[in-house]
Amino acid sequence: AGPLLGELIALPPGRRAARVRQGVRFHSWGLFELLVEQARKDIFEDPRGAESSLEAAIEIADHLDPRRYGPGSVEAAQARAWAWLGNARRVLFDFRSAEEAFDLAENYLGRSWLDPLDQALVFELTALLRRAQRRFDEALGLLDEAIGLYREVNEPHFEGRARIAKGLALQYAGEIDAAVACLREGLFLIDPAEEPRLRAAMACYASQE
Repeated sequence: AGPLLGELIALPPGRRAARVRQGVRFHSWGLFELLVEQARKDIFEDPRGAESSLEAAIEIADHLDPRRYGPGSVEAAQARAWAWLGNARRVLFDFRSAEEAFDLAENYLGRSWLDPLDQALVFELTALLRRAQRRFDEALGLLDEAIGLYREVNEPHFEGRARIAKGLALQYAGEIDAAVACLREGLFLIDPAEEPRLRAAMACYASQE
């Protein structure tokens, strides 16, 4: 999958999904996973490229064989890819398209094998859009759901990431003391190797308190 990923990333963004459609060699779960992970890392530095990669990942998921991977597997992949695509579009300030992506993510999630990590991810990323829309109560409710699921399956790093998102939502909503407490909890939980950009941003935030 690694060389195939390199081949796709080397293409201009607008041609990645088309290349996936043209070749069965791209229709693998391994490539799907690598492409989503690469896009996740690229979202802030190259959101347009991340958007294109996620559209290609969705194209891959469309061609995965559910008989090979099990009932609900393809829907789970689609839910994850559409959620990250919604997040990329949020970063691009295309809130209407982001909303459409999250609607599709929820639809696929409801037909998937309902992995708690997939559920938590959809809640967490949808909450970021709600926060950007200044719908803070909705954002906080979704983040609490995500935090609970991440804790339930013992994923402290993801829980920390969601707590930081909650802390920022609280800050934007004017609840400063609660925000600071939540941000500190999140900073303690995240793995710096997994989220170096987030760790650096939070360290800078802490130094300015």
